[in-house]
Amino acid sequence: MSAAGRLFFALLPPPDLQAELGRLAVWCQRRCGGFAVAPENIHLTLLFLGELVPGQVDVVRRAAAGLRRESFGMSL
Repeated sequence: MSAAGRLFFALLPPPDLQAELGRLAVWCQRRCGGFAVAPENIHLTLLFLGELVPGQVDVVRRAAAGLRRESFGMSL
């Protein structure tokens, strides 16, 4: 069985914050080296599930579809 891909739960910042964090990443890269993350890929991983096979992905998606939380604020 081949893996369906890496699956994780994450929080996505609003696009304007992703853009600002992207600019900060480029600034850090210029000074320290490494590789800046593209702004559209910036997120906060809450739970990394790893490499899953297709059947597992379906189970996780069905379970996640029922998750609901009230919105909240977060400061970084």
